[in-house]
Amino acid sequence: MAKEAGAHAPSLPRPLRAPTCLGVVEQRGPDQFALTGDGQVPRADAPDSIRSLILLFCGPDDWRTRGDMAETLPAGEYAWHRMTGIRLFECFAANE
Repeated sequence: MAKEAGAHAPSLPRPLRAPTCLGVVEQRGPDQFALTGDGQVPRADAPDSIRSLILLFCGPDDWRTRGDMAETLPAGEYAWHRMTGIRLFECFAANE
């Protein structure tokens, strides 16, 4: 996997250990990790996938709107509309 990713092999397990605390990954051996049931739901092919929600709430437009709150709140505007030029539900309709 390290060769495919162009990563330093001894360092590769480090970022995989962090999600074990959240229960989305389990460590099965010194260098062996697997997704848990909770770790499966972000997958696009999972029957109960929440991938779209993750992309929405962690996507660049959402982060920009949150970062612009200091300007948006005093103006009384909707941050999403101010930053993207369209209303949030228009965005939902255009991007199922």
